[in-house]
Amino acid sequence: MSKKTLLTIVCIWFTASISFIACDKPDGEVPEEKRHPASRSYTQSLVDELVIMEAKSIYSPAPRENGPPPETCDYVRFLRFRLRNGSDVSSDADAALLMVPGNLGGANSLEYLARNLIYQAKVNHDLNLEVWAMDRRNNCLEDLTGLQAQEYHPDDYETGKNLFIDYYYHGLKIDGKTFDGFLTDKDTPYLSEFGLKMDTEDMYTIITTMMPDPELRRKKVFVGGHSLGGVHASMFSGWDFDGDPETLDDAGFRNLKGLFALDSTVSSTADIIDPIARLLPEYIYKLVENMTEVAYAGIANSLCCRI
Repeated sequence: MSKKTLLTIVCIWFTASISFIACDKPDGEVPEEKRHPASRSYTQSLVDELVIMEAKSIYSPAPRENGPPPETCDYVRFLRFRLRNGSDVSSDADAALLMVPGNLGGANSLEYLARNLIYQAKVNHDLNLEVWAMDRRNNCLEDLTGLQAQEYHPDDYETGKNLFIDYYYHGLKIDGKTFDGFLTDKDTPYLSEFGLKMDTEDMYTIITTMMPDPELRRKKVFVGGHSLGGVHASMFSGWDFDGDPETLDDAGFRNLKGLFALDSTVSSTADIIDPIARLLPEYIYKLVENMTEVAYAGIANSLCCRI
């Protein structure tokens, strides 16, 4: 963890705290009356008829320097959205967008946007798009059984049966599976290696696997995301994937057509971080910028168990 990364973490935490406080005004004025939603010229069923979603995975062993992770973590996972009757070869698409979720999101948080984007592009502009919505590697530890059961059986909630709560907290067995319990830091030492480097390399793995020809990637692939995903796309564009600064063909910006941001920004990391950092109390900003190596090591070791 570099000092710049540490400052980024502090900035994100501080900004999020301000946002939550600012939004919590239960007695505040209502800015305007509720409006009727805009009418649509299409239905979700039309979108689903045209667009298909596929769960994809690419084998890529996770680091084992700090202990072996579960086998399920040895895969880069993402959702591929494409035209149902279109080509199965990603290189045939007019454009492909790799979407990175926000801080607390996963690939599923981008599903609605991806489906509708592909539909609108085809119907309104006759463009054949693909979207690859990625999961970060730590999503491999999620047990979604209770969440999915509640989603697929919403009527149970109406009758007072909460499958979500009962599965995760009361030992309810669903389809023969019982929740194993919440993981702690001691259970997951290998997560120390599941960081920016790994996730950025996973982004590169997805685009190079789905579109092997670098010339086509430079013409068709766009990388971006929501919130933190947009910031991550900025870092991806400048990443040196082979570790040799003398070679450029492997660099992120040489493997894409452009960047995009959803409620976010794509820019140099200095342009992104410094304005936010200036919102911090001055003593915190100076603490991070001017700390000694010993103090930095102590803070980094402390943060590793809280983030």
